[in-house]
Amino acid sequence: MDIDQIRRINLCDLEKMHGASALAKKAGMSPAQFYNLRDGAKDSKTGKPRGMRKETAWKLEDAAGVKRGYLDILHAGENAINKESPALSELDRDLLDQFHRFKTDRQQIEIIGYVKGKADELAKSKSSQNTRQVSQKKTGTNN
Repeated sequence: MDIDQIRRINLCDLEKMHGASALAKKAGMSPAQFYNLRDGAKDSKTGKPRGMRKETAWKLEDAAGVKRGYLDILHAGENAINKESPALSELDRDLLDQFHRFKTDRQQIEIIGYVKGKADELAKSKSSQNTRQVSQKKTGTNN
């Protein structure tokens, strides 16, 4: 998940608290501009979702009365991301659903540590495989 996805998720939370039109007006933009930011409207040249500049994020944060940087951080509690967040892929939704089955912070921290450890193991394994393949190509051997 990248910063733009996180900002879109948090922007949806701000919209629920303040309303799209009111928040857009306070931030000095039209509702259409707000919706384009929230939905990650695609750039007409690249076809990729447009990002949100930090200055734009600051305007929205100021308009909503939250601290600057609020949009950049995933929040727990009432503003936690959920499966309905529009910026999540289907895989993200499935993983999030599984993650939230762990009820305590300690359980969630343990699972994060476990996943990081497995990711490190996988990265080392792939690196080792690539090194062996390069070595085999140099020596002309195949195991």
